[in-house]
Order: sequence, then C-alpha cells, then structure tokens
Amino acid sequence: MSGDEFLNLRVKRTRKAIRNTLFELLEEKEFNKISINAIPQKAEISRVTFYSHYKDMNHLIDANPQ
Repeated sequence: MSGDEFLNLRVKRTRKAIRNTLFELLEEKEFNKISINAIPQKAEISRVTFYSHYKDMNHLIDANPQ
C-alpha cells in the first residue's frame, strides 16, 4: 500500500468515525443539543482532527445527508 493509499484509508476511517459518532449522539439528543466538543470526545479524536475534516456541525451534516 502506497503512502497516498494509506492516507486516504485513514481519512475515510476518521470521517466514518465522526459520522457514526454523530448518528449515535443524534439517537440520544436533538441536533441543537449536541456540542461540538461531544463528537471528538466520543469518537476519540482531537478537535483539531475534527476541524481538519469539517468546518462546523452544519458542514458535517451537509457532507453526510441521510
């Protein structure tokens, strides 16, 4: 696996973890009650990592329509 393929796989895994965490939190509470800090904490990533993929919660929702 080349370096680019590994990076792409890591990006996909991180985004999947963020997305899955959002959906888990949405089962517990309404969207407007979820803090931006809750997602990285529950997904076990840093806030910097979250913001390197999404600029805010609305961007996360727009990138993952369901």
